[in-house]
Amino acid sequence: MRLVICEKPSQARDLAVVLGRVRSGDGFIETTQGTLTWVIGHLLETAPPERYDAVYKQWRWEHLPIVPTQWLLEPKDGKKKQLGVIRKLLKQAREVVIATDAGREGELIARETLSYLGYRGPAKRLWSSSLDAASLQRAWDNLFDAREKNGLHWAAQVRQRSDWLVGMNLSRAASIALAPRGVVLSVGRVQTPTLAMVVRRDLEIEDFQPRTYFEVAAEVETPRGNVIMRYAPKDEEKRLWTQEDADKVLSRVQGAQGPIRAKTERKRQAPPLPYSLNVLQQECSRKYSLSLKETLDIAQKLYEAKLITYPRTDCRTLPEAQQKEAAFILGALSKSGVTPKEIQPRFFRKQVFNTTKTNEHDHHAIIPTGEPPTGLAGLDEKVYRMIALRYAIQFLPDHEYDATRLMLDANGIWLIATGRVTVAPGWKSLFSQNGEAENDEDKQKESRLPPVQDGDPGTVRHAKAETKQTKPPKPYTEGTLVADMVNVRKYVDDPRLKKILKDTSGIGEESSRPGILETLKKRGYLEVRKSGKTKQIRSTELGRRFIEAIPAPLKNPGVTAVWEDLLNDIAVGKRKPDEALKQVVNYVRKQIDLIGKIAPDTMKDMGRKDTQPEEAPPIGPPDCPKCGKTMSWRKGRYGHFWGCSGYPGCKVVLQPDGTRKTKATPPEDAPECPKCGAPMLPRKGGRSGKFWGCSKFPKCKGTREIEEVPS
Repeated sequence: MRLVICEKPSQARDLAVVLGRVRSGDGFIETTQGTLTWVIGHLLETAPPERYDAVYKQWRWEHLPIVPTQWLLEPKDGKKKQLGVIRKLLKQAREVVIATDAGREGELIARETLSYLGYRGPAKRLWSSSLDAASLQRAWDNLFDAREKNGLHWAAQVRQRSDWLVGMNLSRAASIALAPRGVVLSVGRVQTPTLAMVVRRDLEIEDFQPRTYFEVAAEVETPRGNVIMRYAPKDEEKRLWTQEDADKVLSRVQGAQGPIRAKTERKRQAPPLPYSLNVLQQECSRKYSLSLKETLDIAQKLYEAKLITYPRTDCRTLPEAQQKEAAFILGALSKSGVTPKEIQPRFFRKQVFNTTKTNEHDHHAIIPTGEPPTGLAGLDEKVYRMIALRYAIQFLPDHEYDATRLMLDANGIWLIATGRVTVAPGWKSLFSQNGEAENDEDKQKESRLPPVQDGDPGTVRHAKAETKQTKPPKPYTEGTLVADMVNVRKYVDDPRLKKILKDTSGIGEESSRPGILETLKKRGYLEVRKSGKTKQIRSTELGRRFIEAIPAPLKNPGVTAVWEDLLNDIAVGKRKPDEALKQVVNYVRKQIDLIGKIAPDTMKDMGRKDTQPEEAPPIGPPDCPKCGKTMSWRKGRYGHFWGCSGYPGCKVVLQPDGTRKTKATPPEDAPECPKCGAPMLPRKGGRSGKFWGCSKFPKCKGTREIEEVPS
């Protein structure tokens, strides 16, 4: 008998149609070409420490690190029955076909089950990114030796064991050393750096001090009409930070005359590439305020309904072989009303259909299969339309526009105006025809200027200084957070790590990121706050205290992303699994040593409400000096303060005595910043307690260690 192991019952049912269904049994389906069964995700999980030795039931420092010499698996709750079904079927099998999801985790799910049940016979692999009949038939006709995917299995296994080593050992270490009795602190290889990113963003927002600056707007008269031109440098060093600076520019600009430099360029904009999971999650978060998990759940539902291809992919390109299916898919989209008319695949963009680039990933980009989307409604329909339209625009012409730039030398001050006019809508026409909003990747405002020619005379008739304020970074949403998890290299200073991270997919995997955020929320480290239609992800007091206490490597996203690079090397045979696990064990030992050196009372008050008395305000609630609303008594990173009740519309804060906070000035003996040369300020915080911090923070984050900080 040939036994086919699928990942889910629905997948087995789809494959059974292709293979000739005969009858269904309890936990299996018989077909003319073999018996199908399923694993329902992971049937097994790595055994807890006490399975290796009963002494590990007690969390004791001297037990750490716990490193299994022989790894054990055990059935997950509620999965023993299906495991028994597979055990019986394997005894009759002469060959196994692994038909779990085509990827790292799918490989692990099947292989660990076969190993646990003692199967040692031959195995083939079915590899398909779609569940429609044509794709499954094609994959069945092209079965290959399962050993070709050994690398994926080893990489997934190292990931599983690494997460166990880090989570079990460092969670115990942190809980024993830092938390009050009975409170568990959770450390994770990916979740802790992710939490650190949110904490850092929240603190940047709270510590942000808005600065006033000025821009000059001038009305310039030309023979072809007046135009507003501006002096608004983006470079912070060239900005007009004082009224005096603005007045100097105004005095030079007022009444200035000269020839205008005019340049118009015809530009072409290709459509954004098809979706990967993380880009789909980002846009669903922005458009519909969906969480990562909600988007993944919808995409998984669409996949199981055979409407889209495999969703857990980090790829945004397609193999060239997919070109022959384009006419069928585009025709189906037209017939189902997704596109207003049938689009013909007259050309194929090389940046989209690229087999070499696609082969660097387990799966190609998410696209529609061509199956009719009957019965869809609500968010399911909206997400499907996003995926379908993103595919369809790949076959439409580029969007073309004229970009114009006008420049006037106003006595040494360059005034600039820019305009943009659509020449041919190209692929953007599909969005307007469907009433769809354009996404952030391609959104540009139309701005028409008078038809000024190069060399036309220009005269400044009126100029004024406009007052502006710098803005703090925006709080994370799940969409913007996953974008930063992918592009984590921008938060890494080490050039060597930055180079490595350029070619990695960042922190975590496409399929694991939703679960990571859900875990952080369940453990009380993160919370969701609604701001209008937006759902913000914010750190809690527990999350902040935890991140402040633990060693730097555990919260460094660069270190975590390099681990992903290590797993990729294992998958392609560049690294050996045993050597990689030795590196992980050494890393865990070092982090345990660092945790042991942290002050033992760092978080001992967390989790005990009776040890956290609320500080009473020293005065009655003052009125906001800006908007007049009553101020609220709040607690932040550096203690209590008065915050405007009109927040986030009004962001005024006052000190506990009702006065405004004065800007700190560096002491006379302050050292220079090692990064930018600015004078430094004495600061408190972090594991070292006291340190010198750059006075230009957050623009510059230079620090120096000191033994004493002047008070």
